[in-house]
Amino acid sequence: MSDKTRFWILVGILVVVAGALILIAEPWKQPSPPSPTTVGQQPSVPSISEPTPKATVPAQPAQPAEPTPPPAKAEPEPPKAEPVPATSPVTAPTPTPTPTPIPGRAGEIPPEPKVIGPNEGLTEPGIPGGRVVVGTLTGPKTLNPVVAQETSTTDVTGLLHGPLGALIEINPITAKEEPGLAKRWEISPDRKEITFYLRKGVKWSDGHCCLSADDVVFTFNDLIFNPDVNTDDRDVFKIKDQYMRVEKIDDLTFKVITPEPFRPIIRSLALYVLPKHKLADKVAKLNPGAKGYLDGLKKALDSVREPVKEIAAAPLDLFVNALAEFETVVHAKNLEKARELYAKTQLALSGLQQALELQEKPNAQIEQALDLVQEDLKKALEFAEEGKWEGVSPELFNSTWGLGTSSEEIVGLGPYRFVCYDVDQQVILERNPYYWKVDPNGVQLPYLDEFVFIVVQNQDTGFLKFQTGELDTWLLRPADWPLLMEGVKDLQKDCHDKDELTRICLDQTNQRRLILGGPGFGTLFLVLNQDAEDTVLQEIFRDVRFRRVLAHAMDKESMIDNIYNGLALPQWSPVSMLSPFYDRDETFMTYEFDLEKANRLLDEMGLTQKNSEGIRLRPDGKPLEFLLSTNQGNTLREKTASLLVDDFKKIGVKANFRPKDFNALVNDLTNAKYEAIIIGLTGGVDPHFGANVWRSEGGLHFWRRSAKDSPPDWEKRVDELFDLGATTFDEQGALEIYKEFQRLVSENLPLIYTVNQRFLYAVKTALSNTDHFNPLQTIGQILGATDIVWWKDEERRKR
Repeated sequence: MSDKTRFWILVGILVVVAGALILIAEPWKQPSPPSPTTVGQQPSVPSISEPTPKATVPAQPAQPAEPTPPPAKAEPEPPKAEPVPATSPVTAPTPTPTPTPIPGRAGEIPPEPKVIGPNEGLTEPGIPGGRVVVGTLTGPKTLNPVVAQETSTTDVTGLLHGPLGALIEINPITAKEEPGLAKRWEISPDRKEITFYLRKGVKWSDGHCCLSADDVVFTFNDLIFNPDVNTDDRDVFKIKDQYMRVEKIDDLTFKVITPEPFRPIIRSLALYVLPKHKLADKVAKLNPGAKGYLDGLKKALDSVREPVKEIAAAPLDLFVNALAEFETVVHAKNLEKARELYAKTQLALSGLQQALELQEKPNAQIEQALDLVQEDLKKALEFAEEGKWEGVSPELFNSTWGLGTSSEEIVGLGPYRFVCYDVDQQVILERNPYYWKVDPNGVQLPYLDEFVFIVVQNQDTGFLKFQTGELDTWLLRPADWPLLMEGVKDLQKDCHDKDELTRICLDQTNQRRLILGGPGFGTLFLVLNQDAEDTVLQEIFRDVRFRRVLAHAMDKESMIDNIYNGLALPQWSPVSMLSPFYDRDETFMTYEFDLEKANRLLDEMGLTQKNSEGIRLRPDGKPLEFLLSTNQGNTLREKTASLLVDDFKKIGVKANFRPKDFNALVNDLTNAKYEAIIIGLTGGVDPHFGANVWRSEGGLHFWRRSAKDSPPDWEKRVDELFDLGATTFDEQGALEIYKEFQRLVSENLPLIYTVNQRFLYAVKTALSNTDHFNPLQTIGQILGATDIVWWKDEERRKR
């Protein structure tokens, strides 16, 4: 039996065990309802993963990517008529320890704190003090968690609001849902209503009292479900074209109502709650008015002003002049004149749109911006008619809590508070003195006083800083692993197998703990822009045969051997290998490295002519080439790109590699301003939380944004499958649905997957409560465990 076969058998065992853990005793499993139910995994709304390998499992959409008690312990409540338990079976509540004040350490613990113990990874109660320093390749783009799309941002905002959820939390060891700010919940017999009970007296990080159902309703109804807000989180809560409703019952009780039973509902609520007292005045829905919508209109117009000016300068000038007149009478609150000039402005806008429609090549970004301009213009008059002349811009919230915001304004419920961001240098966070968790001795968490992100130039620099002690943890690359293992002198004595897939070694000389695990949750892939501005290239990219060409020309074994030192596995599916919904039968398509087959497919496409350099020619006679990017400083991705450049050249396809800053790359990706990119997405247990990527109208449907208007047939079927998967409670039935999803993706290759690196991590041994670090707990660096880690070294506690 080969090592690879043995490894896959072990992966299968672990996944089965993990699946059992996740699907047993879930909050949806009721003793009496008619049909069996299971809770899906927490929403890991994919986010675009940044320079270092990431994995995410909180209730968030996918992004460009903790300890828990046994069955979640519901807290005591007054007896009710046949309440549906929050978890099954219900266990006796853990007594809350008496809060222990620490001399000289400011803090205020709420009356109903959550107790964190061994089941959440806290194996050794700690002593407060000190700071932890971790590395990141890129600083945040914003400090607003609602609009964040990339892990360079969510790594930071997660600590301000809750890295593994807040309202409901995800256990970092079992990946199951458990009480968070919502201490317990009751599910109606028809599974369409859930009543949640909040903890009493939880103060916000600015000391404001207290968290209430108003904040929860505000977060969902006024932010996440608000179409003015640019958020990917919204995609998670769509249930057959409808969103759930959130209603306040009293100050500490709220209800969630779904149009029909929704399997992942509890996990989907593993999400932050934001402060209404700080943000309500930034939301146009709550502060509507004519001037506000004119401000939003102008911002939308400014976003496309230059490209519009190039192709329709005269109509643009007419519209701008008419708009200025309309704005003047709005500011003067002259309703009669406003009605008159609205008609003139609307006519000028129609003329501008007609001029743009005459262009041979439509621009989706311009069309979308002008649709928004038209909508805001209409609303401006509507509110003027109602006598609402002021108001705030519908775009205001999207730019709220930007990087220039003062620290006093950024308020949350997470373990840390924002102090400052020195651009491209460091992010400094301090402990939240009002945090709502304690250890078994009643000591308020987090133990650390500060958490610091240092922006490093590249992965080589970050690894060097870890080796010299400037960084306390590091997510390793395969090339780093053997270098650190040189410090392990006795493999028999200093290494042990924690489970079938995880080996832990101690470097006694340098005082480091080294962890080698199985595959992670995230993915790494090559994506082609099927809406590329070059229409000939666009047509080639939309031909599935060409995407299969590149898949066959991708030498994954060479990647694994030469880039990952053997510490990776081929990736074929969009579902994480550790998910219980991963197709273990592998009925999806795989693409062996076969240059002959790749060449045959290119010939079949009619791309038979070549230039003197051996590059195939497009139908218009130009060389078949495209720009390939990835994030600068990520050496693994840069090496992968270089290998693909060589592989593709062998079949007459030229990829011109040009790395970019991560945040700039994400901007290109989300605005369809690219040709080809190598990047990754965070992953999780339940495929549903990739809805923002896979639904045709999803916020991160970046390979073909135009699909939202006219999706190909296979994408229509994926939309249907995501509805079915979220509303199917039978375990096997849900698995079959997601198997079909995996087959469709593998056949159509919107994303061409590369390989999945094994989990490699290093941390200083003096940092306690790191025993259970895994791909779930170590989101980013140690983001899923920052409230429980502490320094055994007294000197580090004093820093």
